[in-house]
Amino acid sequence: MNEWVGVVGRNVAGCLLGMLAASCSLASTERRACEEDAQCAQAFGEGFSCGDDGFCTEQQSDPSCEGGSCALADTCQGDVPMLSPRTEFLDIDTSSLANDISDIGSCTGSDAPGNDGFFAVEMVAGEKWHFHVRTLNDEADPSLYVLRSCDARTCQAGDAIDVCDAGSDEHLSFVAPAPGRYIIGVDARVSGGAAYQLLPVRPVCGNGGMPEHSETCDDGNVNSGDGCDESCLAELSTSASEEVEPNDEFTAANRAMMPSNGQLDVTGRLGGRCDLDMYAVDVAEGQEIRATMLDRGGTPCPNDAPRFDMQLFAPDGVSSLGSGRPRAGNSCPAIFEESFARGLSAGRYYVRITTGESERPFDYQLRLNIDDPQL
Repeated sequence: MNEWVGVVGRNVAGCLLGMLAASCSLASTERRACEEDAQCAQAFGEGFSCGDDGFCTEQQSDPSCEGGSCALADTCQGDVPMLSPRTEFLDIDTSSLANDISDIGSCTGSDAPGNDGFFAVEMVAGEKWHFHVRTLNDEADPSLYVLRSCDARTCQAGDAIDVCDAGSDEHLSFVAPAPGRYIIGVDARVSGGAAYQLLPVRPVCGNGGMPEHSETCDDGNVNSGDGCDESCLAELSTSASEEVEPNDEFTAANRAMMPSNGQLDVTGRLGGRCDLDMYAVDVAEGQEIRATMLDRGGTPCPNDAPRFDMQLFAPDGVSSLGSGRPRAGNSCPAIFEESFARGLSAGRYYVRITTGESERPFDYQLRLNIDDPQL
């Protein structure tokens, strides 16, 4: 007998015999061998992962967070609700909770004096999760952060987000550096609590259909060179140079497919402080990255253009190597012959541009260059 058929047959039989004792589904009885979570998600859908025994298993959610709402824990200690991936938002409310953690400026960029609530997620190493907190009123100003243990000092650069103005949603993508239980805090830049909606997502690249939260594309495969690369990053080229949203962090950056001459001009729009644009650039050993921000027509930015910031990030996507600066005759920043961008080790680097102004959208062109100083 085929091993797969035999296992399924035995499990289905056991399910039928135990029908009165427990509910069964075909998906929960199939013992499919696996090596990674993506195989289980493709076979059975969201909520299935590759277990420690090498077979697909359904993740269990905390019963307090079933249905359309979730009661977050008041502290990150003790009983913290465990969430699995979802496709619909959960209602949450921090109004009745306390302010336990405020000093997280080292990872969010600002303090969080608001009421905070906590939930937990079980992750495997290298797994990506995306958390979306939706505001329900114009005064709410949420912050999001991931704790590797119940200690605010474990919040590191890249583990948090608090960039948008009051009344705007916040999105945080996180890639687990090691397997284990991670605690996610929903906090606020303003005092008091508020009602929000929460969506925890574990995007699976290559499963096709509509891109999931934080994916810029998903064409049903994990091949590069077809407009959507192996990590579901949209590929920009000379024939498709318009930015693809959301490209606001490194796991969703637009990938610059550099032509043979080493220069690519891409176009985009910055819509305010809450809009971050990030571009991934692959370099060979010893090469240099140059980046120049221009107006949409490819000419220097005027003096009355919004104030912009340009940074080059290391391959980890969160460590800044340095910032660009305006050049003569151009009010927009550039990374040009900067020491931190020269003689790079081979790898993928990220150019990010942001603005501190909230309501002044600006259409731009970003000129990316890869140079070999030894030639």
